[in-house]
Amino acid sequence: MGAGRGGLRLAPKQVQQGKIAKRNLGWLRPFLLVNGFLVALASAVDRLEAAMGPSFLACLAACALRDAFVVLFLDVATAGKARLNDRARPSRSQVKDAWRRLFLVAAPVDAITLCLARHLGWVGAPRPTSYLRFVAASFCFEVCFDLGHYWTHRFAHACARRRSGIAKAFFNAHAAHHAHASGLAPVLAYAQAPLDVVVCNALPALAALAATGRLLDSVTLVWAYKAYVEAAGHAGCESRATSFPQCVWLPRYLGIALRTADHDAHHGAAAVNFAKRFTLWDRVFGTYATPSPNAPLRAPSFEKSVGG
Repeated sequence: MGAGRGGLRLAPKQVQQGKIAKRNLGWLRPFLLVNGFLVALASAVDRLEAAMGPSFLACLAACALRDAFVVLFLDVATAGKARLNDRARPSRSQVKDAWRRLFLVAAPVDAITLCLARHLGWVGAPRPTSYLRFVAASFCFEVCFDLGHYWTHRFAHACARRRSGIAKAFFNAHAAHHAHASGLAPVLAYAQAPLDVVVCNALPALAALAATGRLLDSVTLVWAYKAYVEAAGHAGCESRATSFPQCVWLPRYLGIALRTADHDAHHGAAAVNFAKRFTLWDRVFGTYATPSPNAPLRAPSFEKSVGG
């Protein structure tokens, strides 16, 4: 260490060690920030439902507030970040429509899903949990949910080649979501038609709750993470974060980590990357594609990209 005009100066070796330490601990701040926010949000939502009493209205209010605060959090977190493939920002009308659908479509469907699961006994009362138990249970839930979402999502694209009126209606419902492919933002995760939300989100969620719901100590906390991953996957920004924020190392260790760029590639070439939590099911069923830095803003047309 030597002295310079500005005072003490670190030796090159010490500077390099400092940079390495900073890089190695670079994950800690976002990990604590994201998980701290989601735990606090879930706790607030639980208190709101308890204060309002067990009712559909209480569940609806909780779902709406949870989804809205997650979007606002991500808007702040992604502000100023580089856009994937130089995507443009969404128009004001697109954002306004997505917010409307969040409150009028997504939140009510979420509330119905949770109320039905509770009524059927698939979800128990909230109880104390440990970090490891929560990670294991929520991982099982997300893997099951992603399998259901993968096949319903893939079916939505396959409907382009079917002649029946129901299939065409489902395809058109999902096509509305892809209309925003040239400009993504967290709230655009909710730019979906009601039929699309029910088939591609609510039904897989119900199936996953039927299979794993009794393992979950806090479905409210799981739903907070679910809302976060849904919105983060449509942020359209460069990010090293993965879609399992409660334990980012687990999917990386298993080689199935999914990042924003993976789902963004689906919006550029719709016949790939149907899953939304992990790359597991796309790899198993042969539809995974590594994101390309030079991917187009969107496929030439949604119909052509799915074979319609």
